[in-house]
Amino acid sequence: MTRKLQLLCDANPMAYGSSSALLSILDHLDADATALVRDVSAELLGTDPAVRRTLAVDVKDPHAVAAAIADEPLDAALVVSNLTNVEVYLRRGLPVFFVDILYWYTARKDHLVWSAAERTYAQAFPGVKERLQTLPAASRPHLVGPLIRSLPPRSQAPRGTVVNLGGVRSRFIHPDDAPMFLEGIGHLLREAEPLLPEGPVLVAAGADACHVLERVLPPRAKAVCLPQHAYLQALADAALFLTAPGLNAIFEALALDLPLVFLPPQNATQVLQLARYEDAALVPPGLNLPALDPSLPLPHQIDDEGAYTHGVLDSLRRLTRSDGSLRVMAQHLLHQIHTVSARTDARLAFRTALGPKGGAQIADDIHRWWRQRPAHD
Repeated sequence: MTRKLQLLCDANPMAYGSSSALLSILDHLDADATALVRDVSAELLGTDPAVRRTLAVDVKDPHAVAAAIADEPLDAALVVSNLTNVEVYLRRGLPVFFVDILYWYTARKDHLVWSAAERTYAQAFPGVKERLQTLPAASRPHLVGPLIRSLPPRSQAPRGTVVNLGGVRSRFIHPDDAPMFLEGIGHLLREAEPLLPEGPVLVAAGADACHVLERVLPPRAKAVCLPQHAYLQALADAALFLTAPGLNAIFEALALDLPLVFLPPQNATQVLQLARYEDAALVPPGLNLPALDPSLPLPHQIDDEGAYTHGVLDSLRRLTRSDGSLRVMAQHLLHQIHTVSARTDARLAFRTALGPKGGAQIADDIHRWWRQRPAHD
């Protein structure tokens, strides 16, 4: 009898989208999944039934990862948007299935993974298909649709508001070191609270961000760190969705046909993503940091994420210390809420352009590869 695939899972530890994308694949995969976790990935993957067990390790330290998996019986690695340990897995002889949920974002695509992995994937987003067409076929990843899970049905009587801030941390950002984004969000939510639908206001974020939010939110709002199934149910029950300009959280809201309002960006990826959402008419222009602070440039792609992130943080400090800038952001947010129904067609067009969900396709590829391997004992 064929034994079950022993799959190592490695997702970017600080992004909601990477862990949720990983889960969208595992939902369709018959495998014993062992996930390396830290920070946001520990909060999401550590409580999810799709993951058999977790190994707590610094997944940005290849030596620590090599030691953590040295005695693990593994057949393959499924890696989502974390290049740090790919060479560790390849030296171990593990076939690597690599998923880049932000393929459009970075300028360089010369990492070993694109030629050495068993199979690579790029999640759909504006600009991805065009970029893939410029690459030689041998190094071109397979384009897949949104990597989001099956969603609960939308409530027939939606109430309240869900606010998604993501993990609010990265290699370059920690809520304790850069609280100005959360403090600014608290101000904006206090301004917007009278316009929010009747019912609860749940502000979903990483656990450490929730500690900062508790002291700045309006009375009706509650900061929560939710397992993903609970978060998706809250989303399906909500009448309105406010979100930082992330990636998979947007895809989930679009799939639910949920009225969608954008908050200002908090990091480098979100600045560039918000520009693309503006281009697609999902949000009126005027909220992005380069529009509010002309000293911050708006590149088409990123060469040095660390340097640009420092510029984003400096910009956020300036903007959140300016009463005039906070007033402009609040006015933009209130305008979005008033006019959210006017962008229904734009949301549908964007969702349609992304194509069908991609998790099952990647799982099918891994299943096919596993079946074609020599007999397993």
